[in-house]
Amino acid sequence: MSIHLSENRQTRSTRIVFYYDSSVQPKDCDVKRILDILKRLRGLEVNVKIVDMDGYSDEERTRSYFDAIIGAVIQRAAIRQVFGSRKMPAFLFGGEVPALLIYDEVLVVSQV
Repeated sequence: MSIHLSENRQTRSTRIVFYYDSSVQPKDCDVKRILDILKRLRGLEVNVKIVDMDGYSDEERTRSYFDAIIGAVIQRAAIRQVFGSRKMPAFLFGGEVPALLIYDEVLVVSQV
């Protein structure tokens, strides 16, 4: 797969954040491939942040989860069941279920 950006592209302040846990291998996600693609995007001057949540406490994981929940509220999408349960909404976030957040120009999550 190759990534090409036009020479006369308009620069946007979009930011991509990928949450994963290097100590966990998700069932349906090729984390290594995603990391390779994100690193190539960094080389193309895309604002990419990669967060390895290995060793994060439940509180730190939950704080990061609330970044994603803001995007869900704006997009009117229910993501709680993807990253956990009603009682523990964030326990899978960035671990067994990696998360890719795309922030728009005003740094609001626009895609989860």
